[in-house]
Amino acid sequence: KKFCFTFLPQRNLERMDKDWIFRTDEYICDLRTVGVFVRDGKLLVQRDRDGSEYALPGGHVRIGETTADGLVREYKEETGADIKVGKLLWIEECFWEWNGRQAHNISFCMNIANKVGIIREVKLLIYNM
Repeated sequence: KKFCFTFLPQRNLERMDKDWIFRTDEYICDLRTVGVFVRDGKLLVQRDRDGSEYALPGGHVRIGETTADGLVREYKEETGADIKVGKLLWIEECFWEWNGRQAHNISFCMNIANKVGIIREVKLLIYNM
């Protein structure tokens, strides 16, 4: 016998305005969602204010929010663009030190469909956070 499983977003959960981020005196743990958007062979990245680090646009998922819905919300907040989320590309787990605490991050990295709105005057496909 063959079985087929389909996982659908749980839309019946009430979304909270609290991010999936937990802090103790020693640890910070968070869940993020990020988008991979490529246009004309260029990858859209964001740069921190001092220009020393780059990252894919995205952010923390809120409790009760799907990773796809979180990515739509974060992209709108960060770039001004209305996006269409494509398929899940990879899941990343990272460990590092952040402000004197051990950080543990899990990120869902998803493809962004090419039907995207204007991204706030992005000429080089790099923008500052």
